[in-house]
Amino acid sequence: MKKLLILGFLLLLAGCARDNDLEIRIMVPGGATAIAHIHVQGSEVYLGANVSYSVDVRQGRDPLVAAFTSQTHDIVIAPFDLGAQLYNLGSFNYQLAAIVTFGNLFLATVMEEEFTLESLEGRDIILFGQNSVPDIVVRTALEGITPNQIRYVNAAGDAQAELVLDNSNIVLLAEPSLSVAQRLVPGLQTIDLQEAFYQKTGHNYPQAGVFISNNLIDNHPEVVRKYLEAVRNSTVEVNKNPAEAARLAVELEFGFPEAVLVTAIPRSNIGFQTPQESMEDIVFLLNRILALNPALLSGRLPSEALYHVQK
Repeated sequence: MKKLLILGFLLLLAGCARDNDLEIRIMVPGGATAIAHIHVQGSEVYLGANVSYSVDVRQGRDPLVAAFTSQTHDIVIAPFDLGAQLYNLGSFNYQLAAIVTFGNLFLATVMEEEFTLESLEGRDIILFGQNSVPDIVVRTALEGITPNQIRYVNAAGDAQAELVLDNSNIVLLAEPSLSVAQRLVPGLQTIDLQEAFYQKTGHNYPQAGVFISNNLIDNHPEVVRKYLEAVRNSTVEVNKNPAEAARLAVELEFGFPEAVLVTAIPRSNIGFQTPQESMEDIVFLLNRILALNPALLSGRLPSEALYHVQK
């Protein structure tokens, strides 16, 4: 009888432990954003007793939208403008907790003369991301310059294909695709749009943000704190040792050769800032969106409730 009582007690404890387990699902888009997060994905970061996590890397915006709307993931790293857009549509159960990339966009072509913003006067340009942040960044950089025609393609891969097909095309690329293109197209020249945007505005622009569910923030604040610290550490390590980050990305089957990633990482503007640290740049970008495409934000700035404040 005594043995049965002890066994029952142990089973009860095991059941309680299972009840207290926390399994966190994280979604990250491929490319530079996944690289910023790579030491979280590639390591077993301790977030607390009985806390585990898994990372899903997905391509494109559609899986991110689905994760937000269906709330299948506790943490979604996504383009900042996508989170702001969905927040303003209502029923958005996430808060922005950090910015982890600050732009990886470049214009690229092969031409005999020097490739500068001024050389784009009267030229045809091929862009992706119509009416989204990449488009707004380019249009901001081109203020005072009148291209002949701007043609939009569906995705960054389509822009890269246009360049490979005809290297005189002027196309918008993002890292790591730019580093791939440089291997395929000899003599490629580039314009750094992050630098161009800053020169025109005096601001950086927030690209990808860490969005954490209200449920996780409200019920597990210490886990959230540890997770954000792990992400901060990941961005530091990526910048300190791009070769190690590239090696780990190949090991995790990110889809790019190691040599490409070693080149791409320093140009991906990976870092970590809280919303409060980035707020001036956030508000500036949101106001640019409202000026150029107000429908993207339903015609208004998001409220302060979008932004997580670490306690």
